[in-house]
Amino acid sequence: MDLRSLLLPKPAPFIARVAVLVGCLPIVGWIFGSHWLFDLFNHFQVQYAVFLTISVAVLLALKSFRLAALAGVFLLVPLPRQQRCGSSPSTC
Repeated sequence: MDLRSLLLPKPAPFIARVAVLVGCLPIVGWIFGSHWLFDLFNHFQVQYAVFLTISVAVLLALKSFRLAALAGVFLLVPLPRQQRCGSSPSTC
């Protein structure tokens, strides 16, 4: 393995690995949320959803459809957990 491939990995597998790692964090927070350390992962659901959405878009642009589908599966975890805002601002 030469230095260039070590410093500059191929973008699609690297983005997919990071997306899988980020996609596992809300699952860990959801399952093990009774412990305070894992409960910290529950507070970043919006950021997980935004990052995974960007990852899916980039992987689709790179025409890595299987990796985009994998990142999209992990996107299904934080999206339903988003808080819905009502008509009054006090409910947000």
